[in-house]
Amino acid sequence: MKKTYCLDTNVLIHDPSAVFAFEDNCVVVTEYVLFELDDLKKKHTDPAVKQSAIDAAKFLLEISNGLSAKVVAQQKKRSRKGSQSIPGATPCRSFPSREPKGN
Repeated sequence: MKKTYCLDTNVLIHDPSAVFAFEDNCVVVTEYVLFELDDLKKKHTDPAVKQSAIDAAKFLLEISNGLSAKVVAQQKKRSRKGSQSIPGATPCRSFPSREPKGN
């Protein structure tokens, strides 16, 4: 059974590649977490926390690169088939487990 995990900022700071650790389950990162990561990159005084926030943001950007186009294509495909989509809903995306680049 597929589960949904919502990652908090603390998880991503502790392990920036945590988004890949949930195998075939659905991983959610809220907009609030993205704002917090952005603030940590700019304002935190601890260099290790800053670097973790930068690394986490890079992983998320790498994952989401091109995702918007895929979501639009999926929504068009569904609308052609006559299925109804929920307004404002975003599809869940599974992230494959893998080692981050550079390690």
